[in-house]
Amino acid sequence: MSELLDAGPTIGTTWPQLKMMASEFFRALPEATDEEADAGFKCLSLGYLGLEANALDQHQAELLMQITGSKMSEREASNG
Repeated sequence: MSELLDAGPTIGTTWPQLKMMASEFFRALPEATDEEADAGFKCLSLGYLGLEANALDQHQAELLMQITGSKMSEREASNG
């Protein structure tokens, strides 16, 4: 993962901070425009890349990002 962190800017987060970011993202997603949803997903992704966490929290963050990616895919599919 260190290679990813060296690749560019991230948002430094802890697991509780990433969960809060995800909560805000999921709360806003139903009303968001496509551009807003994409920007929110990118922001959350940068938070994930900047996550400083133990192994358990890292695993939970990976699952959270899988769910987030799935929601974005569902949204894109429904928008055609």
